[in-house]
Amino acid sequence: MNATLNQLGSELFGSLSQLSIELAALALVVLLAARVLRTQPPALRHFLWVAVLLKPIVAVTISSPWTVFTPLLASLEPGWLAPGSLPLGSGIEATYATGAVVSTITGSPAPFTFAGWMGVLWILGSGLLMGRILIGFGVIRRLRIRAQIHRDGALFDTFRRARLALEIDSGVEVATSRSIHSPIALGILRPLVVVPADLLGKLRTDELEMILMHELAHVRRYDNLILLLQRLVTAALFFHPAVWLCGRMLRQEAEQACDDLVLNATGRSEDYARGLTSVAELTNLKMHLKRRIPIMNFFAATESDLARRIHRALSGGVRRMGT
Repeated sequence: MNATLNQLGSELFGSLSQLSIELAALALVVLLAARVLRTQPPALRHFLWVAVLLKPIVAVTISSPWTVFTPLLASLEPGWLAPGSLPLGSGIEATYATGAVVSTITGSPAPFTFAGWMGVLWILGSGLLMGRILIGFGVIRRLRIRAQIHRDGALFDTFRRARLALEIDSGVEVATSRSIHSPIALGILRPLVVVPADLLGKLRTDELEMILMHELAHVRRYDNLILLLQRLVTAALFFHPAVWLCGRMLRQEAEQACDDLVLNATGRSEDYARGLTSVAELTNLKMHLKRRIPIMNFFAATESDLARRIHRALSGGVRRMGT
């Protein structure tokens, strides 16, 4: 066991140290670029932060011993690869075998090293975050089961108009629930927009339509998929500040990008701001639910920074992202 943890810690340090430096450098570049491009559409800044998110995914995918590039590497001439450029993990078996032989010869377990403690801490940290993701998945699944789906009626008609305005197919459904404090878009393969039941009486039909358009914009942009990838990367690289910064910026820019889609489609900033204000009022009344269910955000794109978004909508800061 000691040899296994020591080996795991050594492999993690060797593979993640260079990746951590590169990730930090890329996050710094994107942060500076986002400052320079602060007057540009938020969809552009969101795209840049997605590049930061994809950096560790691509790096680990290519260097993993299970990578899809393994058949390609095996077919190359032996002298093509430079020394030290083999995929990550290619030397694990030899090193571990050496440690096993030494342990067998000495007749005693391998000493627990600093690398072993690193392996233990990584397992604990990643395990806790993965556990929170799984709990969040269970909470969202329970919310989906208990939500009341509307396939006719006033809410369904308003939702259909919102869906047509954003040119989204009929695969998305709408539901109401008393367990949430703000509208929420659930799921990736089977998206569902859930609206607080208390919110229906507080909004005019046109305001409700634009709020639904915002949640549909999350579906159209695949924000829940990006959020899931970000949570998984954070679970693996929880020790790196860049992944936490990336998650915060992804959520912030995604909300503003969805606001832009709504306002570009309708051009009614004052009505949309009133709808956001009603959502903010209801959120303040039900903040205790957020404390009771803090993992609600893991599989859903929820509202955030409503005051800033309302001010931005009224100030005319909305811009369309071009090619």
